[in-house]
Amino acid sequence: PLVIYQRCGREWLDESLQETQGWLYWLARLAAQHITPDTMRRGRLTEQVDQLWAMWQPGPWWAQWLRGLRRTSQRSRELTGLADEAPVVELPGVRYLPWPGWPGKTLGQARPGQGWFWQQNSEGRYVDALRLAEK
Repeated sequence: PLVIYQRCGREWLDESLQETQGWLYWLARLAAQHITPDTMRRGRLTEQVDQLWAMWQPGPWWAQWLRGLRRTSQRSRELTGLADEAPVVELPGVRYLPWPGWPGKTLGQARPGQGWFWQQNSEGRYVDALRLAEK
């Protein structure tokens, strides 16, 4: 299994989860590029994750603008090596997750042992979602 752990504040998390093609979307696309035995890409995942995080990390927008690291889908697409018209089998999806008040209210009421998992299509629309809770 692959585990990528990144600490961030709740406010940033709330803001970023409202974007369908945000940090987690591009992280998933980047990780998907590394599941094949393509030796040219091996060993670059850590470096690429760091570069992706530099584009999406919390901080004032003006500081990111000055560094040329604004959050853009095009920069993320270039980093992941995903072609503009990547051949994919499209699943229809929806714009919003099925959890009321996602992400703000849901995360604000989160308890230990809860988890949220979802799958997105290439446009960032949600095609599957699962909420786990400790009983």
